[in-house]
Amino acid sequence: MDREVWVVFPKAARERTAEVRDRLRRECRRRSWRQLQERSSAERRVDGRPMQLLAGSDAVNLYRRSHRVRVAVFLAGKPVIPLIPQQDARLGKLTPVMNFVRYKACAMRLPSDPQEVSSQLDLYDAWCRRAGCEGGRDPRCLPLHVFRSRHIDLDTPEQRRRFDDVHGVGAHRRDDRRLSWRLDHTRFHGADILHVAGYELPAGFHWDVSVDGAARTVATPTEEWRVSRYINVAPDAHLRGRMPYARRIRSRA
Repeated sequence: MDREVWVVFPKAARERTAEVRDRLRRECRRRSWRQLQERSSAERRVDGRPMQLLAGSDAVNLYRRSHRVRVAVFLAGKPVIPLIPQQDARLGKLTPVMNFVRYKACAMRLPSDPQEVSSQLDLYDAWCRRAGCEGGRDPRCLPLHVFRSRHIDLDTPEQRRRFDDVHGVGAHRRDDRRLSWRLDHTRFHGADILHVAGYELPAGFHWDVSVDGAARTVATPTEEWRVSRYINVAPDAHLRGRMPYARRIRSRA
């Protein structure tokens, strides 16, 4: 798979990080990797606290790219992203970028010393050479900012078994909001082929996410849907619904 390197840094740190970003850019060219993708976070006060907020559209693009190429994300500071499209950010609706891309991309701190760039990229290169997912029923395949769970540590087989004990096996799970996530390979549709940490999924792979009882909302950083019956959710968190079963109630670029 192709490799792509992203850098997320505070706008105020553009000059301070210029040298190391330039070194990353040159190293990517030397290794014939895709051009460096750079995004800046903006300082915002959230519930009285200063936070580095990455735009929801940048977060969604990063997440989707991580399912099409092997992505490395270098982070300066502690950037966070909104879990739903919103005008006014709230602490309870934010998550660190490091957690957002967990199990989908290789996230590392941006080194302060340009001389460390090469060794950091070697670690990323090693990560690209192994698979971090065992298939569509592996919980690491889920878009964990959409599938609500308190059990987000999935690094070991024991942790993944615990996740299955709580939420059900891979073909039929239920999240903390009581949404039902079903896999049915006979109903996959579409030609899009996604990857999760080096594992290639079947074309059109997605979950049918349904509600039992009252309507629920399902959201990403750029859109929110009201689900009265079901909606399709892909591993890259692409949401696909239609009336009267689901309708988009909010979106934000």
